[in-house]
Amino acid sequence: MSLAARPGPPPGPGRPEAPLWRVGDSLDRVVDAVTARVASVKQLPDGVMVNCINPAHPDRHPSLHISHVDTEHGGRTLFHCHSCGNTATQQDFAAWAGLEYDDLFDDRRWGFHHRDAGPEKSVRQRRTGPTYGRLGPLPKPIATTLYELLGLPKPEADPAKEEHLPKPEADPAKEEHLPKPEADPAKEEHTYAAVETYLYLDEWAKPFHRVHRQRCTDDGCTVKNFPQEYLRAGSDPAIERNWATSKEKAGLPYTWATRLYRHAQVELAVADGMPVWIFEGEKDVHTAEGEALVATTNPGGGKNFAAHLAEPFRGAGEVCAVHDRDEVGYARAVRLEELLNNVGAQRVRHFLPATTAAKSDFTDHIEAGYPVEDLVELPVAAFAAWHTLSSTAAAAVATVFTCESEVDARLRLAEHETAQGRRTAGADNRRYASRWVKEAARAHAKLVDAVRAITSSSAGIPVDDNPVHAAGLAWAREAVEVAGTQLRTVTGVVQALFEKVGEITPPEV
Repeated sequence: MSLAARPGPPPGPGRPEAPLWRVGDSLDRVVDAVTARVASVKQLPDGVMVNCINPAHPDRHPSLHISHVDTEHGGRTLFHCHSCGNTATQQDFAAWAGLEYDDLFDDRRWGFHHRDAGPEKSVRQRRTGPTYGRLGPLPKPIATTLYELLGLPKPEADPAKEEHLPKPEADPAKEEHLPKPEADPAKEEHTYAAVETYLYLDEWAKPFHRVHRQRCTDDGCTVKNFPQEYLRAGSDPAIERNWATSKEKAGLPYTWATRLYRHAQVELAVADGMPVWIFEGEKDVHTAEGEALVATTNPGGGKNFAAHLAEPFRGAGEVCAVHDRDEVGYARAVRLEELLNNVGAQRVRHFLPATTAAKSDFTDHIEAGYPVEDLVELPVAAFAAWHTLSSTAAAAVATVFTCESEVDARLRLAEHETAQGRRTAGADNRRYASRWVKEAARAHAKLVDAVRAITSSSAGIPVDDNPVHAAGLAWAREAVEVAGTQLRTVTGVVQALFEKVGEITPPEV
């Protein structure tokens, strides 16, 4: 490649002069900037590519590849890290080198038109990025195999050991809302028995889709399963072989989309200005129909209310959504509020069953002897608070305690390796422990953001005599209390981790 000078774009409106630039100018700028940051730089014979230690994260070997490529507008310099791949954008690499993104182009003016279209970063990501830099991939987890690595027998489990996450004073009204691990049917062996089959009908009242409700027959197992089947186009639904387990096997086009359960009834009720009730499953719809309600749901469970399913509610006068008492129900309330507002539903109301056991649904409410009028109506902001607590906050807390286990394991392994005379391996494990500590700090930052979001949701509920607002405010404040306890606990854990690896605790922790 020739590095002879050549002119940039010709003069035109807004650019009376066309400054000269040289092919390779961006490479020179980048190499100079990187050379000032690292001690080891290797330039290849062609003078276009270099290898150097990545300035964004610690590395024992050269890993950052910098190359110059020709473009229709002159040329540009590209970064690629062989250690952590392309998880960072070119803008990130430029910032790490102390440059502007436009500096990566021979003719800087073209940088504006070629910015990477990556996901927009949150305020917290922009704040923590410069603090820790590009950390690279996490080391392999070893906490569960530590004793094998040390050549020691694994000790017996300590039943007296308390849970990592302390809870506030025992309060049954709060404990049911704390996130709990759910069984994953895909990872366990179950024997299912059919309970009921729900048919989805088209506008001519003919089946086109069906959902089977199944339960595990093992003693004490409560796992349920909901396989779906699709009718082959133009075939007889009464013939079993005409039903397929996927849209592809049924010969349906890629654009095919299912409908609401009881779709025709919903359309008629909306047209007549009647309230329509949305539930989290076909079983609840049947229960609601026994209470003379116009009811519907979506196939696929509480997490799968697709945007197109909100269209039948366009302009609806009143839509009432009853949610299960679990994480999925809280998330569903937030999503339905958004989707129904987007289609112009005039009034959207959200309810929980009066039964307070975890995962209670509408059928539990009715079977417990409560009438429909006793459903607990709550503002969507209260659901948003609990959704954040049971998803974002719970994930951050789990990450911190995972990091704590890995830090302890790495430090113990480092001590073992050093004692065996393997000082390099010991140093590597101490470095890996430090990487886990920084991951814990990042999770702590996410938890801080989650607590702020939960507090903001609670603050958004009006303080007045409206019983719905009063109930919602009390419930949201419970989420604030639990989140505050989590944050205090996690902060102490992260501070202790920095002390363990002998590093200064960042101010934000």
